Amino acid sequence: MTVKSVISIDSDGNERMYDSIASAAKYMMNLEQYKHCNEQSMRSNISGACNPTQSRTLCCGLSWKYAPAQTFVFVEEEWKRFRDSQYYFSDKYDFCYNTTKKSQVYGDKNGRIRLTYDSSILFIEGLWISYHGEIPANKHVKYKSLDNTANFLENLECLEFTCTTCGKQFESDDNRSKFCSPTCKNINGGKMNSLAKRQKLRPYIAEKIKSWKKEFKLNTDEIIEKVPGVQDLICQYCGTENLQLCSEDNCEPNKLSIDAKQPGDHSIENLMGCCWLCNRMKNDSSYEEWMKLLRFLKGDDKILDLSSIKYVKKDVLVSQEYSFRPWCCLNAENPDMFKKRDSARKHFLELFKKQNGKDGIFGVFPLVMFTNRHLLNVSCDKIDPTKNTKWQLVPVFLNYAKSFYSNERLVQEFKKRNFLQSIEELSVKLPEDYKTMAAFYDRLNGKRTGKGNKGQVRSEEFKQKCSDIKTGKNMGSDNVRSRPVISTDRHGIKTEYNGLCEAARALKLPIRASSNISSCASGKLKSAYGYKWEYKKETT
Repeated sequence: MTVKSVISIDSDGNERMYDSIASAAKYMMNLEQYKHCNEQSMRSNISGACNPTQSRTLCCGLSWKYAPAQTFVFVEEEWKRFRDSQYYFSDKYDFCYNTTKKSQVYGDKNGRIRLTYDSSILFIEGLWISYHGEIPANKHVKYKSLDNTANFLENLECLEFTCTTCGKQFESDDNRSKFCSPTCKNINGGKMNSLAKRQKLRPYIAEKIKSWKKEFKLNTDEIIEKVPGVQDLICQYCGTENLQLCSEDNCEPNKLSIDAKQPGDHSIENLMGCCWLCNRMKNDSSYEEWMKLLRFLKGDDKILDLSSIKYVKKDVLVSQEYSFRPWCCLNAENPDMFKKRDSARKHFLELFKKQNGKDGIFGVFPLVMFTNRHLLNVSCDKIDPTKNTKWQLVPVFLNYAKSFYSNERLVQEFKKRNFLQSIEELSVKLPEDYKTMAAFYDRLNGKRTGKGNKGQVRSEEFKQKCSDIKTGKNMGSDNVRSRPVISTDRHGIKTEYNGLCEAARALKLPIRASSNISSCASGKLKSAYGYKWEYKKETT
């Protein structure tokens, strides 16, 4: 086998000889003006300049030609075998020899050699192992000088691993690690990739603010520079660093988000950079309410004082206060399992007793109902997001945070942020008379509350008469607000109905389908449930 040595000739006629095209390419790429070039392209260009049949005559401003052919003879005694493979290394050549294919192997552009059983071995590692044995776990092979990276044994050394970030010595499994821990890697990665993240940050922020950019006269660059946490990618609530900019998962907890401290106000002074999880938990609550809860989650406040909070009492007129019943969502989510609202209430009560009146994940927060949109209002959450049969009771902010994840994933994310780490030291203080005066407990136990009927008791006969009078009233065509509607199927067949509800019942659609049918008939939708709809025009 012949080694194709090459010769470069400058403009003054000076010649320089190289053992191979590969060594010539490496030498040229060590020069300052060619460091940005690709090694494979450099080899190809030198080869083309050496070939008289090609149109290329110069490469890197030099003329090239092949040196007189020399005969290469493989003598096994002069080579060292790499482990039990077909590859042999020598301290005299910058290539290894494949005895199976009878070919010289220089490695790819990353300096790796593809073995049948190990595709990630570096050439310099294989050369060192062949002569000095296996590399210890706490050491790695590197070039003595980056100015001379020719693959010869005399240019190599074996040193202990030292963390690039903290300087600590460590052991590695792959002999190529630069960091002793993921923390150091993230810190160093944040520094190294700051420019790349900056380039991705601008389009990411522009997409985030596009819905309220015009109304509040916002500028993307101004958001990056002035809003805390955006440029540094640090959550201003929990302190999570290196927030992600892109993710296939829309609910990624560590993704950068922009929160309005006071809901509805997206002026630049009111914005805050944070992670998706904190923004999700805060939702549309006030900044003061959220910060009070956040201090409790971090453990700065051991007691969450809610003693002065407002709530609906038993003797208050129901229509004047917040009267939401949290078990209604069970009936809405699974109407087959909970056909009546009372069956949903009973199941909710069973869960309440099973959890001893505490949240089903951490067992810290009491299951209570306060004013509208309060973060600690009790809610129903699916234990398994993919199934609609098993439920647990949690405060609404935990329901927001859990989203489509499991309980274990939420606990893991809380642990990363040091939330609720000393549960035995934490407690929630409710108003003194809450358990005796709150209307929530009476409703949960099926008792009527409030002054809706002012204490009047009606006989069964009177109730039956009221029911008979209302039966059939304002139904279908008898309803003064009912408007005839016409459906058109894909074959062009038209059918007329006296009203929206009648159409939904005739087509065996959910009763709520009348809303979509109405939107289609009004021109807001093109079609609904496979039909085109229109209101029947009145004739005069």
